[in-house]
Amino acid sequence: MYLTPATFALRTVAPQSAIDEVTSLYPTWLQVQIDSLASIINARLAKRYAVPFPDPAPEQILSWLTRLVTVQLYFKRGFDPTDVQSAALIADRDTVYAEIKEAADAQAGLFELPLRSDQPQGSAVRSPILFQSDPTPFERIDRQAARYRRPFG
Repeated sequence: MYLTPATFALRTVAPQSAIDEVTSLYPTWLQVQIDSLASIINARLAKRYAVPFPDPAPEQILSWLTRLVTVQLYFKRGFDPTDVQSAALIADRDTVYAEIKEAADAQAGLFELPLRSDQPQGSAVRSPILFQSDPTPFERIDRQAARYRRPFG
């Protein structure tokens, strides 16, 4: 949807030899993982953002997807769980899921992604002004009197 195995290979930190090793044994596995993880990202962001994102997808989505698939690739290939690099990859995966959750729940609009058409435009949802400040107490009384003034008769 957002990435092909070829574009994933250009974006990932995994060596080409690891990608070739997995795809030679499991030819369609990489595309299945890309599609599966993209659908998870879309499901998380569907309440707030216009998913699926149009082509070209936002860079943040491509980055999240690449980082998640990279970890899956290493799990499929096999790695030493005590290795420092594997611990960093797992921590990065957890960071990605936290960022996706933050984007889905964010009221402040920390990630600039295309909003759904039924959502207010802009990165933050703004409420209307709920108060008014008058320069003097007398002006407030004059405004209140003008608002409730009834004609005599």
